[in-house]
Amino acid sequence: MSVDPEQASRAFREGMQVASVLTDPDPVLGGTAYIAAQLGDWDVVLKFLPDAIRGFQWLGDRPNQAGQFNLVARAIAPIDPETAALLQGAVRRLVATLRAPRPGPAPTPTDRALGARPDDGAPGGEGGFITALRQETSRILHGALGRTRLSELRAEGAALDDDVVVTMALDAIAKARAGALV
Repeated sequence: MSVDPEQASRAFREGMQVASVLTDPDPVLGGTAYIAAQLGDWDVVLKFLPDAIRGFQWLGDRPNQAGQFNLVARAIAPIDPETAALLQGAVRRLVATLRAPRPGPAPTPTDRALGARPDDGAPGGEGGFITALRQETSRILHGALGRTRLSELRAEGAALDDDVVVTMALDAIAKARAGALV
């Protein structure tokens, strides 16, 4: 199946208009940001992520929260590489806690699917969009910060409390949307 990017973008925008009239649009926010990221529409990503991030935090949904932080990191990497690197570090910690052995029944196929690649710490196993997005973000951050500074910031991000990371991500989104980071 061949996809026309312009047609996909038009269909996506039409879907966003439909979703905006729903009485309970919360379930579509994360998905909308994800689709916008696939289209490279970082303004739309940043528009929909704040409510999605708050919702995943409230639900304690760490796998989706990690994915959302990856979207934020990529969206802001060109304009705020230090915060993007901190977010990548936080994602590594989130993913590590998902992979940690836990008492109880054996892991399900879904649990195994959340495994991270050792080289990038991204959720989603051996491939997929989030992994590719994280690698793209890492290339941007390596260029902007250098390997040493990027490693330092990722380590700092990994040490941050979940609530601090949420606040940091929301602040970075607000600044980017206001043009304060440009």
